[in-house]
Amino acid sequence: MNLLDLARSALLANESDCVETREEARRHWRVRSPGRDAFEVIVHPEATQTEVAELYPGAICDPIPSPPQRYATQEQAAELRELVALVAAAWPDAERAEALAVALADPVDALICWRALVAHLV
Repeated sequence: MNLLDLARSALLANESDCVETREEARRHWRVRSPGRDAFEVIVHPEATQTEVAELYPGAICDPIPSPPQRYATQEQAAELRELVALVAAAWPDAERAEALAVALADPVDALICWRALVAHLV
């Protein structure tokens, strides 16, 4: 096999990887259309590249990777539980539980926000 054949097979292998990635259902997409600025969309339910492209005929739609998930340490989780309980004491149980779940999914930013909310209560 010569160098050109190796390059072709590598290109085809990469192309098939790309197609598989694009055909995975995703939520976040970058859409590029001729004559327009690129923009991002979030779809619900998740959609494949083909499904998103149907929404934007003639556009190139690329999946945007999800940000890495950060998990709360035990100390962060305990503090967030206390903060949410203070701020959301009068909220319905379902709303309080949802607020805590969202906070635990992004503990670093949530601690900043919830600490500020508690500071306004005092």
